Amino acid sequence: MLAVSRMYDRQTYPDPQSPDRVLLILDLTASMCRRILMGVARYARVHTRWSLAPESMDSAYTNLAKQAGNYIGMIGMLRVSDAPDLEVVRASGLPAVNVSNNAPPGDFPAVLNDDAEVGRMAAAHLLERGFQHFAFASVGNFQFNVERLAGYREMLAGSRREVISVHSGSDRRGIARWLRDLPKPLAVFCASDLTSRHVSEACRLANLQVPHDVAILGVNNDELICDTCDVPLSSVQPNFEEVGYRAAELLHRQLRGLPLPEGPVRIRPVGLEVRRSTEVTASHDVLVAKALAIIRHYASSGMSVKELATHLPLSRRSLERRFKKVLGRTLHDEIRARRLERARTLLLESDRPVIEVAQAVGYADRRRFARDFQTAFGDTPSAYRKTGRVRT
Repeated sequence: MLAVSRMYDRQTYPDPQSPDRVLLILDLTASMCRRILMGVARYARVHTRWSLAPESMDSAYTNLAKQAGNYIGMIGMLRVSDAPDLEVVRASGLPAVNVSNNAPPGDFPAVLNDDAEVGRMAAAHLLERGFQHFAFASVGNFQFNVERLAGYREMLAGSRREVISVHSGSDRRGIARWLRDLPKPLAVFCASDLTSRHVSEACRLANLQVPHDVAILGVNNDELICDTCDVPLSSVQPNFEEVGYRAAELLHRQLRGLPLPEGPVRIRPVGLEVRRSTEVTASHDVLVAKALAIIRHYASSGMSVKELATHLPLSRRSLERRFKKVLGRTLHDEIRARRLERARTLLLESDRPVIEVAQAVGYADRRRFARDFQTAFGDTPSAYRKTGRVRT
């Protein structure tokens, strides 16, 4: 690490017209890679005088083998499946940071999307919609598929639910046959937006309505995919800009000879963009479905279980028993979960003080809010904001 630092010191801005070049190996046809690039650029503008040199996945490694001396370091999608290309990276001797979620363990410092948390967030959303039957669809044998499915299963297990079926592949007719055989209404979490599109097209082939027969939820919030389907697709939004920002920060630390984290840095998703593909309440019990809809809209106002019961033709006790029987969780748990989900979004997407966030979602007691939030998400509100948002 010291040798890298000395090399960097000798080359630091000898000419204002020739800033140090950083190679970026990214597929810029993919929205996630463009967001990573934006995060890298944000860090570089504020903290360095780097010249960013994006290269396509096809040409980057060939150019690197010939021109490694033109760069001081690199950030890229260094994938397990690209073994010959990884050898080119190693042979270059350049400091590198990996941003691929199919990363070779331990080869390079890495900043990765927290894919298990993506799966947990997906399950929480589909549970909140009242589904009882859950499936998972993906394409390819990628590590991020494995981790997203694991998080999905973990969250469902906490509500005594399970993934009843898993499908891998992009053939629409095969997906249609798979969907026909599963109980309805069905919630399908897809490992990517592209897989969501495949499932949506398969539903049309199988004469299944989205979202009433099959609700579909993807990952990446690629608007070009999500907004152009027959039924616009809901999607979990990873924080790819933060991935890029933190990757640039990690490369900068390498170049200065500073200590690095022992393992990959994991970045939590920002939230979830709800579109029509999950805009449904899946309970066959009309009163439970109505209770869910009311909670979804008014939980953050400070509404209590007692107040909720006044909007329905049932006593509070009868409503609580019915809700627990149908969904396996209490009304109080549901209201608290919706408040905390809203709080998570406000923490990541606004600069409001924690006390104001607590009040905005119906908590009068900041300490109780902090305790509930940490129980739900594993961090205090302040720590969650610090580790999960995009730096500006």
